[in-house]
Amino acid sequence: MAQALRSLLILGVLAVSQSALASKPGLPPAPSTREACLAAGGAWDDVSGRGHVHGCNPPTSDGGKACTDSKECEGLCRNGHCTDHRDARGCGILQYGRKLCLD
Repeated sequence: MAQALRSLLILGVLAVSQSALASKPGLPPAPSTREACLAAGGAWDDVSGRGHVHGCNPPTSDGGKACTDSKECEGLCRNGHCTDHRDARGCGILQYGRKLCLD
């Protein structure tokens, strides 16, 4: 029983983590090539913490703006400010009224 509850908890955390990193509606898709990404001011790196899967992490227009939740930002709200790029990892991500750590 405890193992089943632990598994459900882990699945819930993973679902919240992935939804926090998912592209938000209304934003244009990220460039698909390294050259186009860098030309657009993006960072070509390990996207969404999926290991050695590289992709574009586009810049946001509201980076640095004060926020209380990620829904207020193009990217994520970290430690009270919108991130400079859409995807972010680490602790201090404010999502759904909670402070998260995303890998």
